[in-house]
Amino acid sequence: MVAHSALLTLTAVPSDHSLTLQVARVSDHRLIVGPGNVTATLDGHAVPVAAQPGGTYLLSTRGQSAGAHALSVVVSHDGVRELLT
Repeated sequence: MVAHSALLTLTAVPSDHSLTLQVARVSDHRLIVGPGNVTATLDGHAVPVAAQPGGTYLLSTRGQSAGAHALSVVVSHDGVRELLT
């Protein structure tokens, strides 16, 4: 798990030049899916996030240096928007 709130958990799995994100509700573990529900910034800069089959989101890290980065994810769900960092 990368981040969580009272309502959501965010997990992230790195791979070559990308990060796969998954956002789930804490109450029932259902995934937040669909285009437009998740946006992200990496080190304060907006990065494209693409909804994938199976309920994940793909964030491109191409052009980013190795090492630690600050990831912020905004999730729209159930009529609210939450920032997970």
